[in-house]
Amino acid sequence: MSAENNNLLLKLHNLAHRQEENFISDAFVHTASYLLENEPKCGVEIVRLLTNSFVDHKAQQADQIQITTQVTNKYGRPDIVIKTLTHLVYVEVKAESGLGHKQLTRYKNDLLQSGFSNTLLVLLTRYPVENINDNSSDFSIRWYQVVDWLEQSVCSDKVSRYVVNQFVNFAKGRGIAMDKVEWQLIEGSKSLINMLSMINEALAALKIKIYQRRGTVDWNGFYLDSGKCFIGFYYSEPNFLQFEAYYKQEINPDEIKLGEANGEQWINKLDLLSEDLYFFSRSKVSQLKCIEQFIKESWNYKNKIKFNK
Repeated sequence: MSAENNNLLLKLHNLAHRQEENFISDAFVHTASYLLENEPKCGVEIVRLLTNSFVDHKAQQADQIQITTQVTNKYGRPDIVIKTLTHLVYVEVKAESGLGHKQLTRYKNDLLQSGFSNTLLVLLTRYPVENINDNSSDFSIRWYQVVDWLEQSVCSDKVSRYVVNQFVNFAKGRGIAMDKVEWQLIEGSKSLINMLSMINEALAALKIKIYQRRGTVDWNGFYLDSGKCFIGFYYSEPNFLQFEAYYKQEINPDEIKLGEANGEQWINKLDLLSEDLYFFSRSKVSQLKCIEQFIKESWNYKNKIKFNK
């Protein structure tokens, strides 16, 4: 199983509907706090880099640094707050959404009135900061830089390395950080096109009409049944071919014998790396039949779903 497929944060993120910034902030703060407590040398270095050397403590002073999320004040709720005996830092996190009306200005005013003589406002984003009318931040940084620092940090303990790797792989799985492009891109792109062609052919053979073909930076596949179903895969879990059905009622999970239920969504997955399947060792014809069987089974079962009363 790959690092991304064995990533708890990615799995939990799927349940955090419309909570992108909050989830990423909480996951990062958990990682940074763990390092401050268990790997103080790494922890204080991450805080130093995040604040552009504004908070520059020694490892022996790690217990003086407090890092929390979602602290509400009269001007709003900054995503991350870093506090020491003499410093107060707000970090506003953006992954996909934009800034609120004068959001940075409001946080800046709150910092100035905080009573701390040393204050800093950091804007942490996925994309470059351009043409922001309310650019009142003292320092701007991007997520891939933070992830690079964590990846390069030297932890003395295996558990600490595991905690760090969980966040690093989560960030890469969500596309907010990246690895270098390797030579496998060429063959991988061809295989991606072949997989989509096989799904298309399987749907045609089963006489299932395609409603819409869609692809984003996170996933690729086909919408079916007027958009009520989806067949495709997520780049965070590329070894799973995934069938999803959406309903307007909450599914009764006790009645589910195939796949899994999540609220009003039913999901069935085909693990292409399963030793029982040997998908990549099969012939082209055998792969197509395997996909057809998976779609047929999923398509028929979706009509048998029972709901909570």
